[in-house]
Amino acid sequence: MDVPLQRFAAGLAVRLRPEREHDEAFLIDLYRSTRRDEMIRAGLDPRAMAPFLDSQFTLQRRHYRAHYPGCGFFVIVHERQPIGRIYVHPTPGDYRLVDISLLPRARGKGFGGQLIAALQAFAAARRSAVSLHVDPLNRATELYKRFGFGIVDRESASWRMEWRASG
Repeated sequence: MDVPLQRFAAGLAVRLRPEREHDEAFLIDLYRSTRRDEMIRAGLDPRAMAPFLDSQFTLQRRHYRAHYPGCGFFVIVHERQPIGRIYVHPTPGDYRLVDISLLPRARGKGFGGQLIAALQAFAAARRSAVSLHVDPLNRATELYKRFGFGIVDRESASWRMEWRASG
């Protein structure tokens, strides 16, 4: 029997736990933090920003749950405080990194990179790939490239990137 999906992060400075109903307020704040700069650049009225982002969060949440059955929806915890989320959808031969988001105070500290490397090791041990979709303008694109992800599809608004263990 395979180990539970969240165990891919065992031994890291962060731990993963399944999302719970009471996490919604945190998850909404996290989502807002990931989109705030984009909304400011787009000229969205600050009074309209929170309701708009809240509706986008709800739509995204519904989409993920409808299109990724069996997905691991995890909260990233550091020093007993939630700092982010990571969603991983396992399928035969692939672990889809559906989403990884960190609060601003947790960014740039290596947590995201540790989780990506751990997911890659977990997938490699199971002879599987890791794939994801990313907006080409997202700063994370460069992070994924540093971790060996290659672009396999540029045809849509987001790029599909994939990593496979060598050898």
